[in-house]
Amino acid sequence: MIRRIYFHPFIKRAKSLNSKWYQEIKKAYIRRSLGGWLLFVVSLLLTAFIWQTVDFKTFSIYEAGLVGLVILTLLLAVMSHISALGTAAVHVLKQFENNQMTL
Repeated sequence: MIRRIYFHPFIKRAKSLNSKWYQEIKKAYIRRSLGGWLLFVVSLLLTAFIWQTVDFKTFSIYEAGLVGLVILTLLLAVMSHISALGTAAVHVLKQFENNQMTL
């Protein structure tokens, strides 16, 4: 859902360009987005750990640090996905510039 919020305008425009370009961008993005998915899984695991171990009646500095760590990993995951998508688009444009792709 978060990925859709950030990437929907870009993906909508990429689909309207050319299906071959979109497929190339998608392939390059999938190869580069592994780090973002790993950070997302880490944030989910941390959330599950916090949910099981934290007493929500007494919120301490330790729990606040864990919540901050979850938020940080989610932000890093989003930034990693944005970076992967941008890098994939530049990679495809560079291929086109070097005449390795045709319209």
